[in-house]
Amino acid sequence: MTEDFIEAAIGCLILVGMKLSREPKDIEKAKTQAGMVSSFLATANLLQLSKQAGKIITHLEKNEVSQALEIQRKLLAELNQVATVENEDKKNSRGHIALVRYGLICPKCKTDNRLDSNFCKECGTKFEKKICHNCQTSNRSGSTFCTKCGTKL
Repeated sequence: MTEDFIEAAIGCLILVGMKLSREPKDIEKAKTQAGMVSSFLATANLLQLSKQAGKIITHLEKNEVSQALEIQRKLLAELNQVATVENEDKKNSRGHIALVRYGLICPKCKTDNRLDSNFCKECGTKFEKKICHNCQTSNRSGSTFCTKCGTKL
């Protein structure tokens, strides 16, 4: 069931990008789609990602389309990471790639962990964090951009 909400969120995010990339831009419909993304992600218990979708709406309300598109691109990339497991060991019994439920894959043992984990539940590897030099927010070591302000880490 969680997989369905994640797939729906990805579909809506793609529509947000399409509506904001066209001329004339359809900001109202993009806001509606972003709201749906936020709801789907909250239902899937991916609250941090749901908040990112909420930021898209905030930027659109201020008519800041380029900032909204930037968050849309980052969120789409993060969701695709959550939805896809590249490791062949994660295949399910039907041979399909299993969906990651939490989104934080241990670099050592490839176990799926909750996004807010500090240590791997399987092997105990500590998940390092990067501190944003702009806003001092703590981000995962694999992050390229700050999850709060979008600054490149």
